[in-house]
Amino acid sequence: MNMKKFSKVIAMFLFILTTSFVVPETTLPYIGVKNVEASTRLSKKSVTLIKGEKVTLKLNGVNSSKVKWYTSKSSVAIVKKGVVKTKKKGAATITAKYKNKKYTCRVIVETPKISKTSININIRSNIKLKINGTTQKVKWSSNNIKIARVTKNGNILALRVGKTTIVGKVGNKKYKCKIIIQDTKLINPPLPVVCEQVIYCTK
Repeated sequence: MNMKKFSKVIAMFLFILTTSFVVPETTLPYIGVKNVEASTRLSKKSVTLIKGEKVTLKLNGVNSSKVKWYTSKSSVAIVKKGVVKTKKKGAATITAKYKNKKYTCRVIVETPKISKTSININIRSNIKLKINGTTQKVKWSSNNIKIARVTKNGNILALRVGKTTIVGKVGNKKYKCKIIIQDTKLINPPLPVVCEQVIYCTK
């Protein structure tokens, strides 16, 4: 074998060796589509809201303009372009449809109510407030902690004579109770003791 033939054989071998490791271009789009589909998901699978609140849902990884939205119960919650608005107490399922695939979110609507909206209590006494009709966490606060304090469980401690407001917050909604603290000892002071001197007379 002369040098020309040997060079041709080496060149052919190197060409076959290098081209055997090249990935066909036709496989690249398929890999990309597969990754996009795998990342498609709804921003929330379930959410609890107060009547009147709203939340925005998003279908990640897709063109939002091609997503169609539906609600299972329009009397409880409606949806438009992913924005969910609550109407009354109950539950509804919000569905996002994209390329014949469906993604759902369970929406629960609550109507909480505070146990008392106003209270007259005596100084240094305790009373407890509750927010009924909700499964969500309640955050309690006092507008004037020098007059009255409130614990994380809604227990009120009356510290001084005066007025303040206790607030229970659920989500973005606030529920208020006006507190009037008085001292019954000052309002109804004890009656004074009247001592009569009896004089005995003798002849």
